[in-house]
Amino acid sequence: MTAKRTPKTTFYRPKGPVAVHASALGAEYFAPGLRAPAIHGSVAVISVRGPLEHYRTKAFDSYDMIEAQYAVVCENPTIRTIVLDLDTPGGAVNGCFECARMLRAMAEKANKRAVTFAQNALSAGYALATSGDTIFAARSSIVGSIGIIEQVTDSTAAMAAAGCVTQLVTSGARKADGNPANPLTPETVAAYQTNVDALAAEFFDLVVEQRQHRLADISRESIASLQAAVYTSQAALDLGLVDGIIPLYRLIEELNANPDFTGEYEEMLRRNYSPAAVSAAAPRAESTEPAEKPAPDAKAEGEESEEEAPTSKKPAEPEAEEQQQPDMAKIMKALALLAQAEGDDAAKARKMLAASDDKEEPAAAAPASAAAVAKLVFAQIAERDARAALAARYPGLPEAVSKVMGQLPLIEAEKLAASIKPAPVQPGAIAAARAGLNGAAQPTAGANVGTVAGITNVSAISSQMDRAMGLASAAPVVEHHGFTSVFRAPVK
Repeated sequence: MTAKRTPKTTFYRPKGPVAVHASALGAEYFAPGLRAPAIHGSVAVISVRGPLEHYRTKAFDSYDMIEAQYAVVCENPTIRTIVLDLDTPGGAVNGCFECARMLRAMAEKANKRAVTFAQNALSAGYALATSGDTIFAARSSIVGSIGIIEQVTDSTAAMAAAGCVTQLVTSGARKADGNPANPLTPETVAAYQTNVDALAAEFFDLVVEQRQHRLADISRESIASLQAAVYTSQAALDLGLVDGIIPLYRLIEELNANPDFTGEYEEMLRRNYSPAAVSAAAPRAESTEPAEKPAPDAKAEGEESEEEAPTSKKPAEPEAEEQQQPDMAKIMKALALLAQAEGDDAAKARKMLAASDDKEEPAAAAPASAAAVAKLVFAQIAERDARAALAARYPGLPEAVSKVMGQLPLIEAEKLAASIKPAPVQPGAIAAARAGLNGAAQPTAGANVGTVAGITNVSAISSQMDRAMGLASAAPVVEHHGFTSVFRAPVK
């Protein structure tokens, strides 16, 4: 009996300053193993997984490995675009910034486009992400943690409790910094902080250098102000840390069709979803209430000011506030339309409408602004259009397949449709076969009916069982054309 091999795992315990998310320190990771770049048409995908080291190791991916794979892809004349697929919490500082600059330089020298897909790109992972001229992310991605961290341990109390005494003999006051047997002092922490801040400044400068073609107002201060926070993909898109949100498989398709693809469609959806765009497009309320009459004193003062300075009159504050209010009746109508659909968004709409029935004023149950409702409606419209485009790309799908696709999420539906490949087409074969079968039990001699497709070299009993179970037609198949089959009429 052969013993089952289990994947090897390793704890990530780096020494010194690192560009990694704090949750990765001491965490256990599976060894990623050796991987070759994946080639998809004219697109090569280089995958990076787990914590990163400078040099090659058996436990983790390294900057050396990434550069070596990049060099191999750059020599392939059929590759037009290189996608760096990142799913990493970060890693070593040593070699990271140099690798990010090297990857972009290699792509430019080979006249290939460098693109990054950030599944999860944290700290050193984001540094590598800046090697691409465009950074894409998935809806569930997390990005950021742009900064440096160093873990220092003081074990003197534990050693004293265990009765262990250690004396460090050094040639300088800072020589023992970082040793667990050396007590942490404010001077020691300050010395570490100085080094961490200096490396962080190098990190910020790298991001500014690599991203300034996308963000004109980016600066070291703007990156430092993020405080090494972690962001979801939508928040990262709003901050300019990524340029588009799209699934990896769809990104590969788009880059094969258009090597200059930059995600304008995703950017358009982002603009449609933004509160500013929705506020600008939202219908304005037309107030039918009569304006309140001002107090006599206020009226007199107002008339006097008009006579003195008629050209300096400004709109009244209530009027300005009224113009910012959305048309709540139209919002409720949008909710009613959305509630007739299916899915989580429709459930939210139905919940809002149910809440409005218990209130005297239905508008009180509506969202605070039109942005929330508009986002739901935009999502439904976008999905409807995407499903219509999917049906147009794959015409002739069986009804059962189309029904299943309608129940799947859009991404899974696209994968299912792409996996169903019709048989090769022979022009004129269907028409010739049908013409021959209309007038005779056998196809006309010499007719171009193509290769006869069906079950061959099986016993008669097996064929009878297939027909009895509904797995085969009683009439033999003449040919397949896409999702259409032509059968030979049975001989009587």
